[in-house]
Amino acid sequence: MASFSWSYSVMGMFENCPRKYWAVKIAKIDDSNKFNIKGDEEHQGIERYLKSGLLLPPRMQPLTRVLDLVKHAPGEMYIEYKMALKRDLTVTHGRDWDGCWVRINADLIKVNNDAATYLDWKSGKARDSEDQINLTALGIFRLFPAVQKVKGGLVHYTENKLSSPTIVHRSDESRLWNGFITRASDIERAVQTNDFPTNPNPLCGWCPYRACPFNRQDEREKVEATGAKWKWRPL
Repeated sequence: MASFSWSYSVMGMFENCPRKYWAVKIAKIDDSNKFNIKGDEEHQGIERYLKSGLLLPPRMQPLTRVLDLVKHAPGEMYIEYKMALKRDLTVTHGRDWDGCWVRINADLIKVNNDAATYLDWKSGKARDSEDQINLTALGIFRLFPAVQKVKGGLVHYTENKLSSPTIVHRSDESRLWNGFITRASDIERAVQTNDFPTNPNPLCGWCPYRACPFNRQDEREKVEATGAKWKWRPL
């Protein structure tokens, strides 16, 4: 059995609803849907554009200017870059099932001497997330020892918006890691005690765990089939 590990998305899932974390990560209920499948396809489209110059899909055309600016900026570019760290924060690889403690995926990193730029592509509703930028910056500091500063942003390409940039300095490492370690410990404790309470919230309309009494996926699909917009309300 592999040891405990986590990622930004896993932490978000657990904190949103521990029961969904149990369903997806422990009971292995498939969490794929048309929305995240489409998002994966669009990420691949961006990767092909950056690596080979292939045209972007129509709704992603607004990204062209941003991608070209990053592409031609000075520095080394890393696309869909995967990082993995052990508990002692030393570098390992994603297939280190026994040793890997945290996995960090970056859509795009540009490293220029002691500074790095990080961008993540978002297809959903525009929301800022300093957590994601902070965690990715922490991974960059471990993989690129010369980097002293990371400037990160989220690109909401369906709304043609760029989140306010977040700047993370290497001197922030201890403070930021302590916060993530505490939160990861909460997940690990739940795994050890098998304690995964439900937390009803608007995402119940998209949760794959249909056996949950708070699941609203069938309700949402029926409402949306009529052309109306589904709105979550507590049961």
